[in-house]
Amino acid sequence: MRRFAFVWFSVALLAAPIRAQELPPDLAAVPGDAAGFIHVRVADIWKGDALKDIRKLIEKAGPEHLKMLDERFVPAPSSLDRATVIFWMPANPSAEMPFISVFTMSVPFDTEKLLKGALPNAKQFVFGEARFFEDESVDMALQVVNNRTILFGSRASVRQYVRKEMKPGGFEPALRSAAKRSLTVAVNPSLVPRELLAEIPPPLAPILKANLLHVGVELGKEAKIDLRLSYADEPASKDVEKAVQAGLGQAKQMLGEYKKQAEEKLFAKNKGERSSLEDLPEAAAALAALGFVNKVEEMLNDFPLRRDGSALAASVTFPEGPYTTAVSGVAVSAGLLLPAVQKVREAAARMKSSNNIKQISLSFHNYASAYAKLPTSAICDKNGKPLLSWRVTILPFIEQDNLYRKFKLDEPWDSTHNIKLIQQMPAVFAHPTIFKKHEFPSTYYQVFVGKGTIFQPNKGLTLEAITAADGCSNTIWLAEAEKAVPWTKPEDIEYDGKTLPKLAFSWNGRCLVGNADGSVNLFRKNASAKNWHAVIQWNDGVPVDTDDLRK
Repeated sequence: MRRFAFVWFSVALLAAPIRAQELPPDLAAVPGDAAGFIHVRVADIWKGDALKDIRKLIEKAGPEHLKMLDERFVPAPSSLDRATVIFWMPANPSAEMPFISVFTMSVPFDTEKLLKGALPNAKQFVFGEARFFEDESVDMALQVVNNRTILFGSRASVRQYVRKEMKPGGFEPALRSAAKRSLTVAVNPSLVPRELLAEIPPPLAPILKANLLHVGVELGKEAKIDLRLSYADEPASKDVEKAVQAGLGQAKQMLGEYKKQAEEKLFAKNKGERSSLEDLPEAAAALAALGFVNKVEEMLNDFPLRRDGSALAASVTFPEGPYTTAVSGVAVSAGLLLPAVQKVREAAARMKSSNNIKQISLSFHNYASAYAKLPTSAICDKNGKPLLSWRVTILPFIEQDNLYRKFKLDEPWDSTHNIKLIQQMPAVFAHPTIFKKHEFPSTYYQVFVGKGTIFQPNKGLTLEAITAADGCSNTIWLAEAEKAVPWTKPEDIEYDGKTLPKLAFSWNGRCLVGNADGSVNLFRKNASAKNWHAVIQWNDGVPVDTDDLRK
């Protein structure tokens, strides 16, 4: 699909006021209260001497194939000039670090084609002067800063970013330098959570008291790396200088251990002994490792650290050769591949959601083993009025028996007593990608209720009955719903046998569903209505084309 192919461009774009006129829009987009940024001048590195051999290899594909690649995407990959990633600390220390990416192209692109390819289901939003587009189905947002610059990220990240004040901060020196350097990394260590600082060895802890950690890389035939740590005053920089020297000593000790291990792999167990060819790869790798360790050791023995008033600085130059190529390759990879982090996060979230559905389905099976039938869709009173959700019923089967015992099962979910327990929602009911605020802790994991569905309010089916009818592998009982409900409330996905139910197709037009056999599947929104109806109803006798649902 076009939006799948748009891996490193699919995202969100915001309008960011330019803080300083001399800064280009991508660098001016860095807010003063950010935790840091990475800026890569991709085109300059790609066209430079360091990557000439790799560039020639790619060009061997032929101009017609390179043109085909450009024609598949908007903007064209070959027009990528600069890439900037801006990140900040999350409000909740346990949450993932939010970030956005800014791409600047060398030639203008067609905004309409960009939106159509990247976010086909986008809706426009406006916050202050910022106008951006969101596509809930891929959890991405995008806005065009100008006809050569886009800013993008997850919907949550973009919404957080657009609310930030673009006030000046401590990044000004790094931003000015970034406009000229091949690669720039800048971090405000003071924003690093204390929980992380606790993991830093005590001798190195003063390093993170810097107001700004700034690394600049210039790539030509040689690679020059400049490191600068800025502190509030000169005494602080002196303390850090001592810490760095101590850290270098520790690093040398570690290198000594690595060298010893490499030598053990390289030398024969018995002097003069000839080894089998099977040992050759390991010995060759040990030889390369020794060379690398010795090179690093040379650098540490003559590490060019100097104190400049309230700052510490160091410059290291790599001569022309494999080291320069390696540094250049890392820099270009940072520019091209970092947006793929979003895809990695999406895959991890999808796996987490799939596991949640798996655990819930397993609890249904365990309940059926204990009571010879499945739970009903709700705990009802003597007149059949639903009081509490099936999610309360299965609590003992998801290791929440203590919580289950606290509920008054003869009272509704929002009674004075039961409403107090709603804040204790088990993690298995929390969706990993949706951060919308609700009045009560809510869940998107819901069963189907209504005509022909497995779950009914007053009757629990047996797994044997489902197996004898359409079959457990051909029937779904659980899915990610479009709308969240308070997790204890007896409300689920309504189904009337005619209209397709409202599901959340959050995974590129697909929805995670749980089959009655305990399996979890991704079913597509655009599958035939006949197959959707057939797979929801457990006893309609209609064959299910699972290939149509999954493809």
